[in-house]
Amino acid sequence: MAVSVYETSLSTGTTTLTASASGFFSGSASVSVVGVSPLALHLYLVPPTVRDHSSARFVVALTDLQGNPARAPTNIPVTVTQSNTTVVSVPSQVIIPAGNISVQAGYNTLATGTTTITVSAQGLASSSTQVTIEPYPLSFSLSLSNPQLQQGQNAVITATVMLNGMGLGGATVKFSSINCAITPSQTVTSQAGVAQATLSSCNPGSAVITATISSPVIGTPLQASGQLQQSTTINVLPPIQKPSPLQTIFTFPYVLILVAVIVISVLGVLIFLRRRNSNFEEM
Repeated sequence: MAVSVYETSLSTGTTTLTASASGFFSGSASVSVVGVSPLALHLYLVPPTVRDHSSARFVVALTDLQGNPARAPTNIPVTVTQSNTTVVSVPSQVIIPAGNISVQAGYNTLATGTTTITVSAQGLASSSTQVTIEPYPLSFSLSLSNPQLQQGQNAVITATVMLNGMGLGGATVKFSSINCAITPSQTVTSQAGVAQATLSSCNPGSAVITATISSPVIGTPLQASGQLQQSTTINVLPPIQKPSPLQTIFTFPYVLILVAVIVISVLGVLIFLRRRNSNFEEM
């Protein structure tokens, strides 16, 4: 192995060094000369396009005006802003350490859409780039056979899992609820992407049912994610109480029958008394 020593010039830039020898394949390497006086920031994303409810990274690099890398003479605080705070969550500031040419940081996606991230620092030209968050190809929905129950009744809850527009079979679905019993509490989706469970023993009031999905195809569940965890609410009414015999008598149509009996009885008494009076008069 041979080692060669080369000297850098006073100017920044990139060049290609090539080595060749008779009977051997030639080789080449790119060499960048880094300046010591950064004049601009350069922002780029890793990767450039991400899915909803996932994590990604961005890199802030120091360059000269020609775009060549430059080193930070001291720690350089960089302010990070964005045009739409509902799409991604970024740190408000990152620091490029002294002697480094760049720094990278993570950010989280919050919803689908587009936003522009801008980095700026005192004395340096700022840089911006547009971020597009695409919808996650997984859809997850819950439905109830009856959104309102009487206490003591049962209902069926159905979870439907679709990946890229097709049913995702073999996915594990875990059901949970504070106010109801769910059987089974864990099941697997069919080839059509459907899993079902039965709600029972619900207490009166509003019951929240939550389902969480996991699958090797999509990885472990993203906690509190609208894509891999869904919740729905069912309203449970108190049980219907049977009326007492007295209450039954005073309900329609029984009250009409009671009135009719009373009227007939009164008329019978009046007729009887009238005939009795007539008999007395004849005597």
